[in-house]
Amino acid sequence: MKKILLALVALVATTASLNAQKKVITETAVSSADASVVITHRFYNEQGNVIYKLIEGVSESTYSYNDLNQLATEEYNVFNNYNAGRTYVYNYTEGQLVSREEKAGERVLSTVKYDEYGNPSGTLSANGLEIPQQNTYDDDHNLLKSEIKHPIAGIVMSTTAYTYSDGVLVKKETSNSAGVVTETVTYTYENGQLAKTTASAGDDGTVETVFNYGDIDAYYAPQNVQAVANQGNTVTLSWSGSADAVVFNGQYIEVKGTSYTTDVLQDGTYTFYVSNQGNAVVVPEVTVFDNSKVGVYDVALNGDITAKTVVTVDEQEQEKRTTTYYIPVKWSIDEDAKPIGYRIYYNDNYYVDVEDGTITEYTIPATNVTIWNGAVVTLPFKVTVQAVYATGVADPDNVLELDTDAILAIEPEVVNGISSVSASQFKASGVYNLNGVRVANSVNGLTRGLYIVRQGNMSTKVIVR
Repeated sequence: MKKILLALVALVATTASLNAQKKVITETAVSSADASVVITHRFYNEQGNVIYKLIEGVSESTYSYNDLNQLATEEYNVFNNYNAGRTYVYNYTEGQLVSREEKAGERVLSTVKYDEYGNPSGTLSANGLEIPQQNTYDDDHNLLKSEIKHPIAGIVMSTTAYTYSDGVLVKKETSNSAGVVTETVTYTYENGQLAKTTASAGDDGTVETVFNYGDIDAYYAPQNVQAVANQGNTVTLSWSGSADAVVFNGQYIEVKGTSYTTDVLQDGTYTFYVSNQGNAVVVPEVTVFDNSKVGVYDVALNGDITAKTVVTVDEQEQEKRTTTYYIPVKWSIDEDAKPIGYRIYYNDNYYVDVEDGTITEYTIPATNVTIWNGAVVTLPFKVTVQAVYATGVADPDNVLELDTDAILAIEPEVVNGISSVSASQFKASGVYNLNGVRVANSVNGLTRGLYIVRQGNMSTKVIVR
């Protein structure tokens, strides 16, 4: 008897086994549309539970388990979008999975409910709206069809149908409310294991995912793993036995031998995974801190503050004024200090990065954007110069407090960054719309609107009235 456990396949662990288990340790997905490759790694503890998943360059997930060896939480982190991070909490009743909460911080965003076979049966949104999901099974409890319905109208929004061969899933097909197939996934097996899936979604091409398996058992894991934080913000990991990878900070690093030393790290606390074919040992909370970093001092103004306002027009022909305040500052730093650059804040939130550690003065371009009939909205001007090192940043000895009202009272030089012309005034070598599509050779005869006019190497936005 077989059943499909959506969302939890390979994650909800069974009781620990003394014998090695064949489990997926890497997935390689290749898109036919752009030939892009996405590699996913999975790492397991001695009980055979997946404890960490890394999608190279995309995201990472860390898993924890309850006393019954059931998945309890997943901490999901997106590398290029901190706000997309989520915590998933799994809830059980008498050992049966009943729900999964999706949380951002302490706020519950949604709750997925599960049926007696471990498949989603509906989703409860944060505002209390429930999106039902109706599942249909055969006599062997294989999932045949799953329908997601509109929470108010009750109509079917999407349907997923499952096809089996001798009780083994071979195809999954999803269609929309109009019955149009939006995605098809086929499953290929070798020696009784899933070897490949092929997903197609209309004109978007196909994504072929190949699965690689490893023998998961504590016997194969690296032994006597140790970590030492070195001066200079590096960490040396050592072990006995075999290891083929060290994973930390979203990086997958192939290793040989019985030790590995990191490159210079930023100040912070790191968790390391030392793995041999997916059998991983966790080294948590290794802290590095470079106390040799020195900050700047004597931060002061280095001349008069000036201002410039550039007038532009947006796509709705609304005039917009961008005012930049040029704040010259200087500072001192010890001669033997070797920063690689500076991060210069001009208020509590906004800063500029300067990739030159040799300078001791800089003119900050502090910009504020306002609509022509609107008001300037800005935080109080306050200059904080942080020295940037390979290991982190060092705060300054002093912060330069500025008179915000006096700065905003400066009369700026006004520069027109856009031309407003009549159609008969302007001859151009090429006229384009705001999407970059060439629409004419000149502005003559064009309807009213905003265009980009190109003359040689010059481009100008113009309004045709």
